[in-house]
Amino acid sequence: LYSRLWAPFALRKLTKVFAISTNDFHRFSRLSPIQNVLYSHNPVVMNPFNVNPYLHPKSLRHWLYWGRASSNKNLLGLLEFVKFMNNSNVYISLNICSRDSLRQLQIFANDNYLDNVSFFEKPTDETIARLISSSAVFVLPSTYEGFGLSLVEAASSGLIPIFNDISPINKLFANDIGLALDFTNHLGAVQSFLSYERSFLQNPDISHVINSCSSY
Repeated sequence: LYSRLWAPFALRKLTKVFAISTNDFHRFSRLSPIQNVLYSHNPVVMNPFNVNPYLHPKSLRHWLYWGRASSNKNLLGLLEFVKFMNNSNVYISLNICSRDSLRQLQIFANDNYLDNVSFFEKPTDETIARLISSSAVFVLPSTYEGFGLSLVEAASSGLIPIFNDISPINKLFANDIGLALDFTNHLGAVQSFLSYERSFLQNPDISHVINSCSSY
């Protein structure tokens, strides 16, 4: 209701609207005259935690998420996927970091015996840097993203991006940079991960992932 009625009325009073993601540009263009909407790339800080991007575990079983715990991030869906992986005898370790409350996620993990998942509320930059160095994968199961800023930050830090197969991030990381999964199809996602893992173990070179960030 807000988007259809109040937002167009409010936008009429503005001469310019800056959109910092492709999705936001298309959204505002539907609500405001197209000539009033300007697209500006989201600023990206490369390797924001200043880690050595080439010193990571060579196993893709070490996963990390950092960011908000809002509903669009689909962290509960990620835990459900980890539960399915455990039941399929495909074990990973997952660290979840957020400045938001993780209590409900911790309850789910405890109730479902997800001992391979750890939670870090309000972590320091030093803690995140340590977790990045001990991880190989940055996972982003979001159901909506405007840009996918955290994926670029993670890839520039040397982490392999694994993400939900949604726009615009599936276009941002095209050309075999990372792995797009359908997190609603648990069996298909596990099979895709195992196939990607086999290919990676044959050539565990991440330089193309790091170099891909130079264009952002």
